[in-house]
Amino acid sequence: MATPHKRTKRAPHKRTKRAQPPRDTFPKVIETFIEPSIYSQPEPNCINSIVRVTLYRVTIERVEEPIEVIHDRIRKLWRESDNHHDWQPLRQAAARYGLTLDPEERGKDCPQ
Repeated sequence: MATPHKRTKRAPHKRTKRAQPPRDTFPKVIETFIEPSIYSQPEPNCINSIVRVTLYRVTIERVEEPIEVIHDRIRKLWRESDNHHDWQPLRQAAARYGLTLDPEERGKDCPQ
């Protein structure tokens, strides 16, 4: 014969404050080497349980830098590249900025 289930008293429920979402600090500045695209969502939506109803405004400006900084970046990419698919695009980018890349330097700093 089964014994009847005994009810146990629960501890009284303590009221807790609900967690508040972190407050956003605006404006935010994001610097990136990826050229911004027209990827935007002009209307509020709910997709895959994510509700987007807050409107943001994004302002994009190109950062003007000395040509030497651009040359150094291209040279760094050239020295770190071991992918032959990147070589021609790097040469073309270098030419746009008045730089000639040394074939002897290609891939010298790439990880082994």
